[in-house]
Amino acid sequence: ATRLLAIDSLVRKYCGNGAQEFFRVSDPSHGTKLVQHVCRHIDASMVLCDALMLCDAFTHVSKLDTCVSLLQRVMVAPSKTNGDSRANQCASFMREIYSNDAILAERVGERMAGYCAGTLEDYRKMILQKTFLEEAKRQAMAATFSACSMLSVMQDQAIGGKGAGNGTSFAQKLLREFQKISKLQSGCGIFLTIEELRDPDSCTSVVSELLKPCIDLLLSCKNFFDLRDDSLRNELKPLVATARQWCAILCDTPMKVSQLWSRAVGVAASQVAEISTNHGSLLLLDIAGLLDERSGSSSFHSKMSVVLTLCSRAFSEACHLSSSRSLVSQNKADLSTSFFAMRCMAQASLLLREHILMHSPLSTLSSSLSLGLLTEFICEISTRADMGIGERIEKYIDMLRIETRKHRQRSFTPSFKSDRMLADKKLPSLPILHPTWYIGDGLLLQPLENLFLSMSFFKRMLHIESTSSSKPEQEPANQFMETSEIINILEARGAHATSLRLLQLSTATSMPQSSSQSNSRMMFPNAQNILK
Repeated sequence: ATRLLAIDSLVRKYCGNGAQEFFRVSDPSHGTKLVQHVCRHIDASMVLCDALMLCDAFTHVSKLDTCVSLLQRVMVAPSKTNGDSRANQCASFMREIYSNDAILAERVGERMAGYCAGTLEDYRKMILQKTFLEEAKRQAMAATFSACSMLSVMQDQAIGGKGAGNGTSFAQKLLREFQKISKLQSGCGIFLTIEELRDPDSCTSVVSELLKPCIDLLLSCKNFFDLRDDSLRNELKPLVATARQWCAILCDTPMKVSQLWSRAVGVAASQVAEISTNHGSLLLLDIAGLLDERSGSSSFHSKMSVVLTLCSRAFSEACHLSSSRSLVSQNKADLSTSFFAMRCMAQASLLLREHILMHSPLSTLSSSLSLGLLTEFICEISTRADMGIGERIEKYIDMLRIETRKHRQRSFTPSFKSDRMLADKKLPSLPILHPTWYIGDGLLLQPLENLFLSMSFFKRMLHIESTSSSKPEQEPANQFMETSEIINILEARGAHATSLRLLQLSTATSMPQSSSQSNSRMMFPNAQNILK
């Protein structure tokens, strides 16, 4: 009789005074509908207590489903005052459930965590499709706030010894993940799901997106800029530092931070190298701290991806010029393009020689050294270009080397203070040569012919066709030359020392052909696709 009176009181409270005449306690559907109706009154006092009392009266109604339904309604309801008031209300309900049944509370927490994760996935799709964008973002943030508040209660109850002890590690792990998602949402407007947060590739994309302001800044510098100018460096530093901070938030350990940062910076620097007309990729690697990074293989592969991108850019320009222009063309646009392609190879050579070979893993040292020697030789041929291109390339290479030296001095902190490094004091002074002396061999080559010769040799040495698993496609009529043809042309121009070195490199590469092919596949799996 007491329970019937309590049910009658709740029917009057939530449905009105006349509703008890139509309500039948013996009808199970009436009990289910009454509980559902009570759960709609999320702002009513004692609503959770009333709902649980009805669940005790109607045994066919699940307490777990009732609590989950109430919390779901609270989570999606519009906020009355500030953005996290509904999240606080969810936390209050969770504490009340814990005070009644700790086991039930943990089951409710697990169900709600899964519901919040599913909600993030649904609204993530809407955000990507830009469908009801603002509302989708608001609901995603509400789901994240609610999940954080409920999981915090579960963690506090576990620490206080009031929990059932089954969901402690579950709550701690999910709480950290939802807190990261919440910080990204409110801090930089990036909306992730739990699955994306756990996926290293997705995290790399996130950090790469955070590096987009750096990429845009570097690509906005259309004109050639000097690495010795610190104005651009000073603009990039705060942008890179901000992206690094968010990278640290995404990861749990310093090792994961280093790996994720290396991969993301490598992707960003490769994008810059693929589009930019200057050496912005080197500057980004420098400011991001990857040039002399030694921990793990991620930084090595990131820098190597930039090298391959630069080589691909130079190769593409050479293909374009050779197919559309004469090799003896003196068009200013063609000369500018050839000079740009040579600069790309100079950047690749510098990265390999100064920052990759020293930190290369033993398993890839041989392949890295071969590629380094090859790019250095390409730069040597480039300096033999006529019409002032060779001299400009020499100055450009010198500028890169000077800046590399300054980078080493900035990163090296000596144990004693001195105006000059001890090594500089021991270096002998440069010899003074007679002005009539001539250094070099042979005649100068036309810039386009120079580029075509060097990139032909570059392609042959990488064994693009021989390492391809599929049948090689027929090359166009203006296909790249064989090594013997290149040597004959160099010797005809009097470049005997250059031709001898080319012969030496080609012979050294062809002798261990089987091992070099397998190493190329491991070291440069994308080389076949890049240099086509």
